Amino acid sequence: MAQATPNSDRYDAVTIVFHWLTALLVLALFVSSLMWNYGPRGMGRESLQALHISLGIGLAAVMLLRLVWRM
Repeated sequence: MAQATPNSDRYDAVTIVFHWLTALLVLALFVSSLMWNYGPRGMGRESLQALHISLGIGLAAVMLLRLVWRM
């Protein structure tokens, strides 16, 4: 059985962190949108909207950093 040489078939730590951070932000955005649409109407809705927007801006920033890191 052939063994892989070190660093030959692996991504670096920063790329892995960007990947999982992107996945968590996408999941959080999805969940917050479901809560926003199907949750009870009330005062918490405005704070949920602000959270959703902040998460979206964070996701855009992470995506931009991923592109810069990849270059």
